[in-house]
Amino acid sequence: MPEHHGEELQDAPPSASATPDDAGMTAEQLAEARQYGRSELRCTLADKALDVAFLTVAALLLARPLEAWLQTCPLLEACRSLRLVALFLAVTGLHVLVSLPLSYYSGHVLEHRFALSTQTFVKGQLAPVLILPLFYKVEKLDAPELAGRMARLAEGTGLSIEGVYRLDLSAETVKANAALAGLGRTRRVLLGDTLLTGFSPEEIEVIFAHEIGHHVFRHIRKMIAAGVLLSAAGFWVCDRLLTLWAAQFDAQVDYATMPVYTLPLLMLILAVFGMAVEPLQNTIGRRYERQCDRYALERTGQKAAYISAFQKLARLNKDDPDPHWLEVVLFHSHPPIAERLAMAEEAVGSG
Repeated sequence: MPEHHGEELQDAPPSASATPDDAGMTAEQLAEARQYGRSELRCTLADKALDVAFLTVAALLLARPLEAWLQTCPLLEACRSLRLVALFLAVTGLHVLVSLPLSYYSGHVLEHRFALSTQTFVKGQLAPVLILPLFYKVEKLDAPELAGRMARLAEGTGLSIEGVYRLDLSAETVKANAALAGLGRTRRVLLGDTLLTGFSPEEIEVIFAHEIGHHVFRHIRKMIAAGVLLSAAGFWVCDRLLTLWAAQFDAQVDYATMPVYTLPLLMLILAVFGMAVEPLQNTIGRRYERQCDRYALERTGQKAAYISAFQKLARLNKDDPDPHWLEVVLFHSHPPIAERLAMAEEAVGSG
C-alpha cells in the first residue's frame, strides 16, 4: 500500500507522470497533498532530531545522577539487573514525556487539520497502544462474489482464505487499507470499510493481489531475516565503539561489570545506527513493493483498475505523487504514486 512523507527539499523538475491528471488529483488536491507531505516531513525530521538530542543528554548528563538516585533504593542497590531495568524504564519514560507534544501534534492535530482522522484526543492517544490490537471491530462479510475473487487470487499460492472480513477503520480515519491476517497458510482477508465503500470490486481485487504478492515472494520472512542481521550489526557497532572508548583508559569492555549508567549511551548508538541504515531498509522495501505491484498487474490483468485504485488511494491519503528523490531515498518505504502509475501505464494488460 502507498505510504507518504512530505516534500521539504528543493523541488526537482517535475516528471511527466507527476501531473495532476495522471495522479488523479485536481490542482487543489495536489497542493493540499504536498502541503500535508511537507508538514509530515517536518515532524519526521523534528522527531529524529529530538530522539538524538534527548538520548545524548541522557547519556552524557542524566545517566550517572539517575543511577545514583536509583541506588538509594536498597533493592536496586543490591541487584544490578533490576537497576538496569529501572534505568531503562526511567529513560524511556522521560523520552515519552519529552516527545509527547510533538507526538500529539503529528498524530492528532496534523491529521485533523487535513481531515484524515476522525479520532477524539483520548482515543487517538490510546488506540495505537491499547485499543486497536484488541478491540477493532471486525465482522465477517457475506459477499460471495468478493470472496470468490479473493479465493481465485489465492489459487496456486499456497494460501487458504478462511474468509473476508470488514474492518471498521472509519471510526479512526478516512484512509483506506487492506491486509492479510493470521498465521500459517490459512489467512483472513481484512478490508477496511473505507475501502469497501469507495472502491469497485476490480479495484479491491488489484489491491488484494498486491498483498498476496508479499506472501508469494516471502517478503515478511525476508524482512525479519534482514532485521535480525541489522540488529546483529548494530550490536557489533556498539561493541566496537565501546571498545574504542575503553581503550582510552587502558581498559577492556566487560559486559558483566559494565556500569549501568552506560545504558543510555548504548541506546544512543543504536538509535543513530537505525537512522543510518533506514535508507537501506527503505530501498529494500521499495523493491518489494514494486515486485508486488507488477505481480498484481500480471495476476489480475486489470491495468485500468490498478490505475484508478492507486489514484483513489493517493487522493484519500493525500499522498504527494512525486516527492523529491532524496526524500524518497531517506524516508520512503514505498515508491511514489507517480512512479507506480507510470509503471502501470507501461505494463501489458487489459484495460
